Amino acid sequence: MKCSKVTALILGLLLATAHFAIRASAQDQTSGVAESPVTAKVRKSIEEEFVKYPLKEPDTSSPRATLQSFLHNINRAYAVLMAAHRKNIKTPGLLASDSVSQMERHAEILFQRSAFCLNLSGVPDELKQDVGYEGAIKLKEIFDRIELPPFEKIPDLKAVRIEEEPEKVTELIRWRLPNTGIIITRVEEGPRKGAFLFEEATVARLDEFYGKVKDLPYKRGEISYGFLDFYTTTPGLLLPPKWNRWLPSWSTAIYFKQPIYQWIGLAIGFGAQTLVRDIFAGIFFLMDDAIRVGDYIEVGTMKGRVEHISVRSLRLRHPRGMLITIPFGDMPSVTNYTRDYVIMKLDFRVRYDTNVDKVRKIIKKINKEIQKDEELSRGLLDKIKSQGVREMDDSAMIMRVKFMCVPGEQFVLRREVYRRIQEAFQKNGIEFAHRNVTVYFPPDSAISESDSQPPGKKAESETRDQKKKKAAAAVALRTVEEEQTPEDKAP
Repeated sequence: MKCSKVTALILGLLLATAHFAIRASAQDQTSGVAESPVTAKVRKSIEEEFVKYPLKEPDTSSPRATLQSFLHNINRAYAVLMAAHRKNIKTPGLLASDSVSQMERHAEILFQRSAFCLNLSGVPDELKQDVGYEGAIKLKEIFDRIELPPFEKIPDLKAVRIEEEPEKVTELIRWRLPNTGIIITRVEEGPRKGAFLFEEATVARLDEFYGKVKDLPYKRGEISYGFLDFYTTTPGLLLPPKWNRWLPSWSTAIYFKQPIYQWIGLAIGFGAQTLVRDIFAGIFFLMDDAIRVGDYIEVGTMKGRVEHISVRSLRLRHPRGMLITIPFGDMPSVTNYTRDYVIMKLDFRVRYDTNVDKVRKIIKKINKEIQKDEELSRGLLDKIKSQGVREMDDSAMIMRVKFMCVPGEQFVLRREVYRRIQEAFQKNGIEFAHRNVTVYFPPDSAISESDSQPPGKKAESETRDQKKKKAAAAVALRTVEEEQTPEDKAP
């Protein structure tokens, strides 16, 4: 009995020892270097300093301080961002809550502090944020897959100052992470002079370094699982919007360093440029009240009555019945014939022997007749006036009649005024001038030449004269055609 109790006691001690050994081993597996006494102490110091002095820049006074500052800030950024993402998914609504937005801002500050440890002096200002954030994440993904040396073996500020003593032949200006091409170098000029940063060449080669280790398993320590994939495959700068959950899985596949949904968005963006231009142009046209349904307008060489206005275009009904669709972005200017009033100016040609005063009285009489007509007078806003002779060309005087009318009535009034002018001129014996060309031949020389020739020669001379007349007539006709304006040639 006594032997069995001793055996049980021994077994219990063995089990307890094994239990504590397993717990210690598990704790070591989950903490690694990040949970060593030195690292934990440094982490606590950095965190307390950040809370106490939030505007103080991360410590980059030595290679050790730079690496510790970088790891602490990027780890905290990952933890805060992932917590914000989980909380954002659980929160109802399409927009992020105030607490989630506050967490996102905190994560962004930590990202900025992480990128502060990278030498980005050669990166354009407009790209520094993107290059810094992505570079910091890639560097963290690399560190998660390789063995880092104990921090006590990395030169600190004390080691840097010792190397700077006068009796030392060389100074500590750069430190290479063992067995890697990752180098921390002291900046020798510029606003960051004296700071130890991950050098420009290292930042430029982060893609190369990550490509070599991305398929390796994560090591022990504080791991940022899938950090780079989360950053590159989700929309938004840091925290993805809630509609990200509705994207199909295939849209997040990476091609040429960008997810498919970004390539689709880029294609839509280029294709939508014209659409956006049309929509914005239409908004400004409508804000200016330049067009309404029912207006008769002219756009470039196209004219007609507006039948429909949509978000990006309008439709015109041409006077001959065709329907024309014009995008707003293709409308440099609009001529609207149906606003406020229209002034019509009618030109007509009369002979040089025409009595101008008589024509003026005829126009005045036509005005009185139209003013008495109830239907026609409703469209007139002013008197029909004769403006006298506007121009004199080779074969006629060009006179002009002018009147102001309601928009849309100008065509009816123009037709009626022309009709009455033609009738009045016919009654008063006034003729419209036609284009003509007069060809003069010297009569005396032609007669003397014909009388002096025999009968046969005279017939030939008459034939030649007919040919000359025909040629002169053809020249005159060609001259008239060349002088005609496009309005004269129109049917």
